[in-house]
Amino acid sequence: MGNSQKEILANILEHQHSVMLDVWKEKELVQSLLLKRDIHPDFFISHFGSRVLDYFVSVLRGKNAPGQCPVISVMLHFFQRRGIKLDEVFHICSGMRNTIVDILLELGIKHS
Repeated sequence: MGNSQKEILANILEHQHSVMLDVWKEKELVQSLLLKRDIHPDFFISHFGSRVLDYFVSVLRGKNAPGQCPVISVMLHFFQRRGIKLDEVFHICSGMRNTIVDILLELGIKHS
């Protein structure tokens, strides 16, 4: 992905930030996994989800390196304390990726 494509994607993610977070937390599987461990989806989004999305945007803009998101380690520790299994973490995190793809498709943006 070229720099101009990354910048366009970063702009879209910033513009759709609150929509993406709402869609992510309302995904049925994400919501059920969080609620099963007594984690309110709004708490998850405000403490972790929003920061993860912000970090992703900063990576697209070249401000941060991929794979060094400080909130991820805190989130994983939190999940571990709550007894969330690795496959559940995968599904919660995949919810963000799927949300981004869904919204980009809704906007008519396709990978070429």
